[in-house]
Amino acid sequence: MLASIPTLKTPRLCLREISKSDVNDIYAIFSDRNVTKFYDVSTMRKVKSAEKLIDWWSKRFQKKKAIRWGITMPAISNRIIGTCGFSELDFIAGVAEIGVDIARLHWHQGIMKEALSAVLNYGFTTLNLSRIKTWIMAENVYSIAGVKSLGFRNINETGSVFWQGKTHDIVYFVLDRNGYFTNHK
Repeated sequence: MLASIPTLKTPRLCLREISKSDVNDIYAIFSDRNVTKFYDVSTMRKVKSAEKLIDWWSKRFQKKKAIRWGITMPAISNRIIGTCGFSELDFIAGVAEIGVDIARLHWHQGIMKEALSAVLNYGFTTLNLSRIKTWIMAENVYSIAGVKSLGFRNINETGSVFWQGKTHDIVYFVLDRNGYFTNHK
């Protein structure tokens, strides 16, 4: 179905395949405790951890289980300032789980919304997905506001996850195909 990770472009961003040459950018993002605070990847202490994460993303794509893009701002540089994509893909059910992480220097600039908008469009129009979901730790109020602004709705289902030494409440969100096209006419 997908031979390679396509490049997606927005007015400010380029979402592109992540390669081994991006290891230092990935390490810079995931070695920041503020980035990993609400993310299910441990704070990295070695560049080798970033290499392993890039390899894992690549293997998941090869198995058609996930797609992860590197987010760049071409007007400034081709360096990766975040990643986003489908962490779980089920083509048979037409369902995917979406996620994003942004380097702290680029928070509160609308990058999350712009990048996820491109990924949502690709998911619903090109991959023909019927539903895209996500889960967010309840304390991560900025991410919750961001997905709500994209049309995701809380499905009134909660849970918890033990992360970094404590239990966190999680909130589930979903955006279905009809809701997406209604909001993006």
